[in-house]
Amino acid sequence: MRGKYDIAYSEDGTYGRAADLLEQLKISGDAHLDIGCGYGAVRGRIREKLGIGYIGIDGDGAAVDALLEDGTEAYRYRFGEGDEERDYAFLRDILKERRPAAVTALDLLEHLPEPEELIRVLRRFCLEFGIPLVVSVPNVSHRDIAFKLLAGDFEYTETGLLDRTHVSLFTEKRLVSAMEECGFSEVLRNDIHQKLSDQHFPGEHSFLSRGSAVYQALEKIKTMTDPNGEVYQFVRAYVPSEAAEKTAKDRTPEEQAPFLSVVMRTQGRRPEGLREALLCLTAQTDTDFEVLILGHRLGGEEARTVRQIIGDTPEWLREKIRFIPVDYGNRTAPLNVGFEEAKGRYVSIFDDDDLVFGNWVEEFHRRALAGPGSVLHAYTVTQEWEVLDGGALRAVSSPGTLYCRDYDPFLQLEENRCPPIGLAFPAFPFRQFGVRFDESLSTTEDWDFLIRTASLCGVEDIRTPTGIYRRWANGENASTAHSREEWDFNAGRIRAKLGEIPFFMPSGAAALEAFYKSRLHGGEWLRESGPPEGNFSYLSALYLDTGGGYSEAGCVKKQLRFDSDSARVRAEFEGLAEFGPLRSLRWDPTEHGGILLGDVRIRIEFVDGTAKEFAGKDVSTNGIKADGLLVFLKGPPDRHFRNPGENGFESGGGGRDNPGRFGRNHGACTFHARFFGSARPQVRGEESMPRPPEQRGINICRKRPRRAYLPGAATQILRISGGPVRLPFSTTTIPS
Repeated sequence: MRGKYDIAYSEDGTYGRAADLLEQLKISGDAHLDIGCGYGAVRGRIREKLGIGYIGIDGDGAAVDALLEDGTEAYRYRFGEGDEERDYAFLRDILKERRPAAVTALDLLEHLPEPEELIRVLRRFCLEFGIPLVVSVPNVSHRDIAFKLLAGDFEYTETGLLDRTHVSLFTEKRLVSAMEECGFSEVLRNDIHQKLSDQHFPGEHSFLSRGSAVYQALEKIKTMTDPNGEVYQFVRAYVPSEAAEKTAKDRTPEEQAPFLSVVMRTQGRRPEGLREALLCLTAQTDTDFEVLILGHRLGGEEARTVRQIIGDTPEWLREKIRFIPVDYGNRTAPLNVGFEEAKGRYVSIFDDDDLVFGNWVEEFHRRALAGPGSVLHAYTVTQEWEVLDGGALRAVSSPGTLYCRDYDPFLQLEENRCPPIGLAFPAFPFRQFGVRFDESLSTTEDWDFLIRTASLCGVEDIRTPTGIYRRWANGENASTAHSREEWDFNAGRIRAKLGEIPFFMPSGAAALEAFYKSRLHGGEWLRESGPPEGNFSYLSALYLDTGGGYSEAGCVKKQLRFDSDSARVRAEFEGLAEFGPLRSLRWDPTEHGGILLGDVRIRIEFVDGTAKEFAGKDVSTNGIKADGLLVFLKGPPDRHFRNPGENGFESGGGGRDNPGRFGRNHGACTFHARFFGSARPQVRGEESMPRPPEQRGINICRKRPRRAYLPGAATQILRISGGPVRLPFSTTTIPS
């Protein structure tokens, strides 16, 4: 009677894929050794297609007997019992002067309590004869196992991924580590992918149900962090190397990883900036760092200059520097190269146009001890600089505190608020999860990388300035080297990618709205920032509904003016008679993002001198009402002003048929609107966010869908006003 491991040969199974690797390796010799052969399912392919003799070795007597009865050379032997010399001698003895072609160990290592013992023996054997080894092991980090384990489920079965006889469990990381440390180098792979494994049970398990929110969140995290989530079996080919890989415990103190790897990109066009950057590193109070200078697309002269600058550094710093030319890709490519080459536990980007203080490494190191594994975020001051004739650099402004704020995960989704020199990234996500810089982005690559890394690791704030983010008044820099359209395009791509990234609310917040309400009621934001400096203007739009709803055809756009002295906004719309009888109006204060309004008041004035006023309490909105403020966190804002009157807005006159009310059967009217209020819009550069007009703005004079409330008066004036407010989540302003 055959045992449970009498598994039939399949081209798509482990045996077929292992045989494919042997064919690709073009093996030759007298005999192939199949260790842990079972019932020898792979022997037919090896003998018939490769023309090589087959030797089976297994500890299961029934399997070996079955092979012997079939006329196959087979031996009963049990490896991994602590005597490596005996194991090696056994392999040499059964060869009987024959020349081996290759060795396979398929579905074997997981059954051994110390699989490294056998791997070392096989490395010695393969190295002696110069032959490859093909190994297969089940993947214990398959998505089905990982998700169930989060729910406390880890269920052994008779066969499969969690065969109850498995005593060693393998992830890709463990397999790679074991093979490298024992002296093998991977040359080919032919893994088996299987979305639904034998561990996909019960079907109604919430963590396995593709329709559940839990599964969808876990799937996104798994996809981000593990490329092998659907790998059922690792099937890999190896060749022996001359020297085994050193383990961490074998390395000398000089070979141990530094705390911080400093990745510095340069094109050699700012030699003074590079000198100053390296000078900053000589002043560090904590010297547990290395420096990787990535020379990106350097010409001959630039390369010589960079090497000369490195040579001019003190010897102790020069010994920490590695110069790595990168001759391909855009500005993002050197970052991936630098992070790949980095040996540090943390990695920081320090380009040649910024400066750091002497406490830069020390503050990162101190905070890493308190919050290991998180992204470290230090305060950074800003300053205007210029390039003088001859290449010298000079500051032309006082330091600013724009980036001296705690990291806010939600505001960071709006735009990048963290200069790279204020960040130290844990190397773990890059090395283990494959979180890399997106080389399709020609700008904003650090913003994209930060969002994805922070969503996995979290952020620890360092409320101490550690560097200067220099803004260049002249000379070439990233802002001048790339057009505004290119920056906007890349920013749009990053925002589009956000839907693929799982985000988690801060502890204690049930929803984004609740989070912001708590911040607003606490007054934290209103204390942190004031209104913008100077007078600015923003594009404002008025939509008119003449019976067919709002559309771009019924839209008039004017500049919304902001006066910093009074902290008020103003806009006027005239000449609206051409649109015909109006049913309702809607005002969009700005097309460019979030806005905060305070003490909102609406006043409609009619040509006969009468007027009607409404307050902010009469507003129906999807924004947040907090402490008398209307807050809209992203743009374009969507505000609806509810008409409080039972029959619409009333006046003392002005309509032909019904001078006291807004009626339906009125002729064309001229509408003159003036908007007054205090607000500070949040503007994302100069980009606009086009959306269907019905998704944004303030609906005015609209109570019920079947009633019209605007009279046919010759002229009407609408005013919106409010008291001064502050809006700290404003980002960029456009001068009028």
